[in-house]
Amino acid sequence: MKPPHKLWVEQVEAAEGIRVEWGLDKALGYLIGEKFLKHLKYSETEEKFRGEIKPFVQAIKDKYEPWELRHYFDSVKKVGTLGHTMTDEEYEGIMESDLFDDGETPTSQAEDMLRLSQARELLL
Repeated sequence: MKPPHKLWVEQVEAAEGIRVEWGLDKALGYLIGEKFLKHLKYSETEEKFRGEIKPFVQAIKDKYEPWELRHYFDSVKKVGTLGHTMTDEEYEGIMESDLFDDGETPTSQAEDMLRLSQARELLL
């Protein structure tokens, strides 16, 4: 098993399978909107994660064309685990219900948007 700061290698490979099965938007939602943003979050406090940012970025750039990445960043509406797995209506419904509490706060949502901006700068 890979150490946590090296899981990105398997995540890039998994995104290819998602792309084949579910399409580009789902693949990039998983890879960038969930896994890469989480990696950026961990890199804020963990040196080992910081050291893996450049190879993670390069692996993404090697697998996806610039126009594909640009399309993702221009069209992304939500990030995180549920962000790429649900329709807008499903996502809003579950977030308004008491069925799911992911601990999101206005502060954490703002932090995610800052990380998304950082990801855009790194990948485009």
